[in-house]
Amino acid sequence: MTSPEQVQTKTPQENKSFSLAVAEKVVYKTPSEKNSVLIIDHLGDVGYLAEGYGGYVYKKGGFVSPDDAISLMCFKREFEKLEWDVAVQKYPQLAALNDAIAKYEAPKPAVRVIRYFYQPVELVKKKETEKYVVYDIKPVGDVVTAEAVHVYWGRSFSARGRCYGPACELDKIKLATAAAGLELYELSTGKRAEEFRAKVVTDASQLEPLIRTAVRTEEEEEDEEEAAEEVDEGEQTSVDKIITEVEKAAALEVELEEPAPVPASAPAAPAVQQQHERTAVQRRELVQVYLLRMRLPSKYLVQEVEYADRGRQEIRKFTDERASALETLRRRIYEQISHVFCAVEEYGVWVAVNEEAVKEAAQLGGLVKDELRRLGFDEKVISRYDVKAVKVYMEPGEAKELLEAAVRQLSAEVEELEKRIAQAEAEAKKSAVRRLAQDLSYRRALLETFKKVLTSL
Repeated sequence: MTSPEQVQTKTPQENKSFSLAVAEKVVYKTPSEKNSVLIIDHLGDVGYLAEGYGGYVYKKGGFVSPDDAISLMCFKREFEKLEWDVAVQKYPQLAALNDAIAKYEAPKPAVRVIRYFYQPVELVKKKETEKYVVYDIKPVGDVVTAEAVHVYWGRSFSARGRCYGPACELDKIKLATAAAGLELYELSTGKRAEEFRAKVVTDASQLEPLIRTAVRTEEEEEDEEEAAEEVDEGEQTSVDKIITEVEKAAALEVELEEPAPVPASAPAAPAVQQQHERTAVQRRELVQVYLLRMRLPSKYLVQEVEYADRGRQEIRKFTDERASALETLRRRIYEQISHVFCAVEEYGVWVAVNEEAVKEAAQLGGLVKDELRRLGFDEKVISRYDVKAVKVYMEPGEAKELLEAAVRQLSAEVEELEKRIAQAEAEAKKSAVRRLAQDLSYRRALLETFKKVLTSL
């Protein structure tokens, strides 16, 4: 679903943190008519547990797993009605819609303010089958609240089909809500009555500190956005330059591996034979590693750029509903590729040492292209993005230095994760402990893989 319009400028304090954006998404996705249990994983994805079988049911294979998520129960909602003009004065988030209503001469909506009450809960496994798990809930921590508004237009029809109500001008309403970056959805309210509603989150500040413990930090998000902006603007990264050289070497490698056959009756020229012998010796001495080419789409692919203050201030708008999907895809690919590749900061490259990494990169490259097609991008855009592992042979001394740098970095990451787990355990943050323990397992496994190759040199 579409979140409220997000505007970012180059002024750092105006940028919305990732954890706050996830908190707003949680409020946006919270049902307004019934109680619900929501689960939020460390990538910021939100899922639901349905009520049933004497508890709350998770269907296995869902997009978000309870084992790697924090859990919230929305157990209460309070409602208040406001006049549109009063709501516009009170909530700046409605300014864009107010302007769009004036532009398209759409009828003013009614406003329903909703206050949500959330209880953090721990999920206790009650029953498990092949297809689902049933959980009980155990309250933990303090109750927090959040707020949103429904802007809505109603209409009804007489027995003869005559329309009554502001939503009879539905085309104007659709134009206004789309221009404001809102999603309009329909709800039946009677036998011949319906409501057209858009939801705008107005306050998720109490939720944000809780969400922050489970999702990526703001600094990590900003680093990725800066990297994405550079790549999307066509600047070649240092990794791309290295990959270009690697691909040249890979082409030469094929030539060396497959020399042209010589007829058995023709004696080998001494110079050619000596060259082949030198090549074979050289190949035996070189160390094989894999470097990664990774160009990922980001929300900057669908940004709208405006200029204010006579061109001195740049304003970026992200009203396209695909922006959120692109950022989720980007974070997920980074998460999965880091299980088999190490991003060696000292060298500015991602490196791996086994064929498993090659297969994983190929699968993720296909996933990126499939998701871009699903989101409606054309093949010209899709061709700009890929995830690919490239084989390269290095001198033993140079390979040893690179792998030693990778081992140092992975060792430091393992040590840092161990400290963070200890801190989360001391603070009784069970969901954070589960997530960090999973990350630690992947980093330790990758560290052992690199150590094994390093000791063989």
